[in-house]
Amino acid sequence: MAAARDHARAAGLALLTFYALLAAYKTSLGEGVSLLWLCHACLLLGAIALCLGLPRLRDAAHILMTTPTIVWIGECLWLAGTGRPLIGAIDPPHSALAWVMTSHHFFLLPVLVWASRADRETGARSRWGGAALAAVILVGLLLVGRWLVPAPLNMNWSHAAAPAIDHPAVHAFNAAAPVAHFLLVLSAGIALVVAPGACVHAWLVRGAPWATWHTPCVTRAMPMPRAHRSRAR
Repeated sequence: MAAARDHARAAGLALLTFYALLAAYKTSLGEGVSLLWLCHACLLLGAIALCLGLPRLRDAAHILMTTPTIVWIGECLWLAGTGRPLIGAIDPPHSALAWVMTSHHFFLLPVLVWASRADRETGARSRWGGAALAAVILVGLLLVGRWLVPAPLNMNWSHAAAPAIDHPAVHAFNAAAPVAHFLLVLSAGIALVVAPGACVHAWLVRGAPWATWHTPCVTRAMPMPRAHRSRAR
C-alpha cells in the first residue's frame, strides 16, 4: 500500500502542476473566474486529494467529474460533426494550446479511477461519504455561480441551463424566480451529476469486470485428512 500511496501522491503533484498551468493560462486571458467551472474545480480537488491522501475528496472529485466528462466529449464530437452546439455545454477551444489546456477532460477521470482502484483500504468506507461531499461541493459552486459571479458568465449554468436548446420547457425552467431557479438547478445537479456519478464510481471501482484485478486471494486452510495426519506423526 505504501507504493500505491507514493504513486498517488506523484499523480496528485502532476495534476496540481497542470492546474497551475491552467490557472496561469486562464488568468493571462482575463478569464481567471472560469476556474470555478465544475470541471476545473474537480481538477484542483482531485490533485489535493491525491497529494494529501484524502479518499472522500478524491471520490467526490471523481463523482462530480463523471457527467461533465461525458457531456464535454459528446459536445466536442457533435460540434466536429455538425458545426453547431448540442446543448451549449462548452466553449470550443480555438487553438492547439487551448486544447492542451482543456485536456484534463480526457485524463482526469481515468487517473481518479486508477487511484480509487489502488486504494483498497478506504475505498468502501469513502464511497458514500464521497457522494455526500460531492453534493456539498456542488451546492457551494452553484451558490457562488448564482450570487457572486456576474450573470453573463453563467457559471456552472447557475443562471441558465442548456443555453443552446431552444425549447419551451427549457425557457420555462430558466425563467423561474432566482430562489426557485436555484433550487431547480440544484435538484437537476443532484439528479444528473451526483447520482449518476456515484453509480458510475461504484461500478468502476467495485462492480466492473476488472474490479477483481489484483485482489488478494484469501482461502481458508483445509483440514488435513486423517490418514495424512497419522503419517505426519
